[in-house]
Amino acid sequence: MVYPLPIVSISISDEDLRVLNQLQTESGFTNRSELLRRALRTLANEVQELDKLSGEISAVLTIVYGKKGKGMESNFLLHRQAQLIDALLHSHTVNGECIEVIVVNGPANDVRKLIKTLKGNRKIHTIKVAIIGGETPD
Repeated sequence: MVYPLPIVSISISDEDLRVLNQLQTESGFTNRSELLRRALRTLANEVQELDKLSGEISAVLTIVYGKKGKGMESNFLLHRQAQLIDALLHSHTVNGECIEVIVVNGPANDVRKLIKTLKGNRKIHTIKVAIIGGETPD
């Protein structure tokens, strides 16, 4: 690593700061910067792997968003991509958040666009993607 590293300021909520501090302590990172650098590399790797996919792919998306009735724009996004969706399960978590498990099948470019749009939605707390089938270039 090259020193000195540039300093970047970010704004986060009190809850996110609490989670950041807890993750640092529980995961053994020496400081928050190390934790954030690792998180950034992990996210970059996820994006790169998604970008490598080609042809027809299948994926399972697990989405968690706000309390009942909040964050429903994800439904609007999903309705616009209905041709990709083979199955959708909607339920509520014990703390009242909404959870959706979605099976999608279609061209890699269309699935990738849907995933990136959902990941960019601020009201979605969590999105997990499991690619089940597809082609990756050698």
